[in-house]
Amino acid sequence: MSRVYHRDQSGVPVIPYSTSQGSVAQFAALKVVLKACLVSGYGVLPSAGWALIAEGTNYLVLRNGSESGYVGFTWVAGAGGLLRIYLSKTFTGMSGDVMQGDGLKSGTAAGLTAPQGLSLQLPFHSAANSSWYMIADEKTAILGFGGYSSNQELQGSFSPLVGHTLYFGEDSAGHAIAVGGANSAVSSGNSALFGGLFSAGGFTALTKPLTGLLVDTGAINVHTPNLPVASISTPRQDTIVKAPSVSLAKGGWYGDGAFAGWFRGLAFSPEIHFTGWTSYAAQILGRSTAMLVRDQNAPVDLGDAYTYFLRAGLFSSTPSFLVTDNPEFW
Repeated sequence: MSRVYHRDQSGVPVIPYSTSQGSVAQFAALKVVLKACLVSGYGVLPSAGWALIAEGTNYLVLRNGSESGYVGFTWVAGAGGLLRIYLSKTFTGMSGDVMQGDGLKSGTAAGLTAPQGLSLQLPFHSAANSSWYMIADEKTAILGFGGYSSNQELQGSFSPLVGHTLYFGEDSAGHAIAVGGANSAVSSGNSALFGGLFSAGGFTALTKPLTGLLVDTGAINVHTPNLPVASISTPRQDTIVKAPSVSLAKGGWYGDGAFAGWFRGLAFSPEIHFTGWTSYAAQILGRSTAMLVRDQNAPVDLGDAYTYFLRAGLFSSTPSFLVTDNPEFW
């Protein structure tokens, strides 16, 4: 069963906020969130059932409860806020700040030539200007987080580096994947390249769907049909007209031309798909007021018993979609 976590719940851990842009303090705060939701739990909420494998100032290694793989988060020192994401089948230790193990992979290119990365500029700026949520179970976690130097509305000419949605763990078929950010050898976290994207352009797959073999040092061609690699700035619908009803559908990914599996916990809606600005998407779905940076963990009400968060990200870099605990999508 998936569980919902967010920053306004009772017993939530104390977050070490920092106004230091692109600093390791941002990663330290991220680690607190990841460990609280996935490993320890907080308040009356149990953890999602993951295990803490290794931790240092510049790294965190976790294993999901189904033991299908390990995910390693590496803060790249001196790279202006760059976080790298790695997957492996086993864990044999650390080489510097990077985990080691069978099939170690980051990105989709051969070797580690274009690793997957995210930018951590000011996601944990302050209690007033930051927000996060997570929906997770023992197999899969989806984290939305973002922050800025002021609590502005999530629309318009925001920096794409402010908000992110990160998916890691299993898809519906049990393949270990990570989605979010960009695959690139660029070594600066302050590059707009790493801002707000969620698609095949920022993707790691541990195994090949056709064979089940580790991608390892090879390459894999990943396709996400309803999540374009390029920005959706054109075409884009940025008019707020409340939807009379909301339809939801699953989305999935392909590897080397074969369907691999559905994303767990993600729901796609044509009513907001081409609405790049999160505040507008929320209002189309029925929110009565503008959504600000601080509000990203506020769910939208679709009239059922489940929780639906807008994908975190502050403008048109990627289509809008929903992160949900609705069991139909798990």
